Amino acid sequence: MKKSKLKSLVKAERKTAQKDIKTGLVTAITEATASFGKSSKKLTKQIEQSAKQLSKLLAKDIKIDKEALKPANEEAKAAKILKATKPVKEDITAGVS
Repeated sequence: MKKSKLKSLVKAERKTAQKDIKTGLVTAITEATASFGKSSKKLTKQIEQSAKQLSKLLAKDIKIDKEALKPANEEAKAAKILKATKPVKEDITAGVS
């Protein structure tokens, strides 16, 4: 696998990890603030912005296993090749004169 392709796969995995962390942080903090009283739009916006910043920092330090990404990519490539090839139709009338 080319190094540039591997880098893009790692970047995509890191981005999905960042989104997962952000959603987890937002839900946890929103539930905690809801227990103290009614939340406002300003508070919700501040929570989302802070969660985004924190998730970005946390996702930057995550180590993605590059070896685990290689087989998954090759399986997807093989499935794509199989899907792209059309089944060969046999000509029934070829041998009949």
